Amino acid sequence: MQELNQMRLPVYQLVLALSLTACAAPESGYLYRQQSGLGFLGNAEYQSRRSWVLSEKAAITVAAFQPSYLTERQNQQLLTELVSKLSEDFVRVESAAWRGGLYEQLADARSNGAHYLVVPSFVDEQQALNAVSELTDNPTLADIGRDSIVFKMALYDVPNTRLVDVSVVRASSAMVTLEPVEPLAIAVEAFDLYVGQLSAAPHH
Repeated sequence: MQELNQMRLPVYQLVLALSLTACAAPESGYLYRQQSGLGFLGNAEYQSRRSWVLSEKAAITVAAFQPSYLTERQNQQLLTELVSKLSEDFVRVESAAWRGGLYEQLADARSNGAHYLVVPSFVDEQQALNAVSELTDNPTLADIGRDSIVFKMALYDVPNTRLVDVSVVRASSAMVTLEPVEPLAIAVEAFDLYVGQLSAAPHH
């Protein structure tokens, strides 16, 4: 299996739906933006109520992926790629050393001086399992049809122990590709879109 840093998805479809649970000013209203393409080129869109972005000086800790039905190596690949993407826009990003419950992870992040904790997970286990079946069954098989993978990203304000944002990111490969696309490569595009919306920096 190729490593994540060797994979790139030439054509893809991404959907990002964000629902704000706290922090947005009431007067910010509801924002909706959409970018779309036609045919087999896919499209990208996101919805957001957020009227704020994180400062580039924010210190961020990233928790391990849950649920952990993938192999340890695959989970670590996902975590490494997410940390790498966040590090492009923020000055201090590290993976959580503690793998216990949420409050333990928040306490650990607080002791390390983190401002925010990102807790990633798969939105629906069965849906995600469908996307990574070739990784768990036979990683040498080429993809059949369109692959899709869905993540939920919970963002916590560490000093105040408060959930401030929940983002759902869906990434799908194009209907037709020139070469087989690994689901983990699709995840790279999902993380890129998530970080771009979190920092308001342009990502490609």
